[in-house]
Amino acid sequence: MQQKRFSKIDILVLLLLILIITDLHSIGSFGRTTFPQDAAIVFEGAYRISEGQIPYKDFSIVMGPVIFLIQSFFNLIFGSNYLSMFIHSLLLSLLLVTIFYYLSRKYFPILISFIFSIFLYISFQGLAFHPFYNHSTYFFLFLNVFLLLHYLNKPLPKKAFFLSAVLATLDFYTKQDMGVLHIILVLCYFIFNYHKQWKNIILLYIIPTIMLVATPFY
Repeated sequence: MQQKRFSKIDILVLLLLILIITDLHSIGSFGRTTFPQDAAIVFEGAYRISEGQIPYKDFSIVMGPVIFLIQSFFNLIFGSNYLSMFIHSLLLSLLLVTIFYYLSRKYFPILISFIFSIFLYISFQGLAFHPFYNHSTYFFLFLNVFLLLHYLNKPLPKKAFFLSAVLATLDFYTKQDMGVLHIILVLCYFIFNYHKQWKNIILLYIIPTIMLVATPFY
């Protein structure tokens, strides 16, 4: 399929997408969230890190700690408050939608890409407008999927194998059950589509993933 050119109109459409998503996010943030407990856990974990505590060592957590570290970064800039959490989840959504629109424009017209991008935001964000476990774990999964789609029907470069390992590890340390599935699914994708690059799969995906996952335990 012939790829579509990314034009100045696409830039305007992206700006419109950003405005619409920010508006939807703002309206939704004043409504009922479906994951208030998860949001509270994220807030508390990030606040503890902001106060200098270390996950696993100074306080026990359900999962993580990547999502807590990300939120604590926003706390440094905006403070430990509602606005910080709102911007956290909003920026994750905007980043995913922007990348998705760029990729979809390679194969679809502007209007179709625009509609697909809106639906991606709705499916990714759902009815919860605060950072929560599934929000962040799917963020890393989508990034990995987008990375692999970028090289669809092309030889996969070495850096892509390693970057996939990094994203899968970040997902694992966000939510362990989803992270394990993420690691396995990407491995199956590599074996099925790039089995001829088996050395890269072992040396640049499997071994780095094992090392990255195991290192924090020490």
